[in-house]
Amino acid sequence: MTEPSQAHIDRARELGLSLDPSDTSDEELSRAIATYERVYIESMVEKRSVEPSERRRMFGPTSIDDVRNPG
Repeated sequence: MTEPSQAHIDRARELGLSLDPSDTSDEELSRAIATYERVYIESMVEKRSVEPSERRRMFGPTSIDDVRNPG
């Protein structure tokens, strides 16, 4: 088992992941970071698709967005 690189340790700490560097391999930590980032991006995309458009927020529910995209 290879010790995780300092770059991976720093990135994990930036993301708020808890880890024991002596008990985690570089590959495991790399996969955990990639999974966290992928899930985070997917949740942001999903959240964004649910939120009303900027135009709808600015002009209200009777904006041209509602005519083009009802519902």
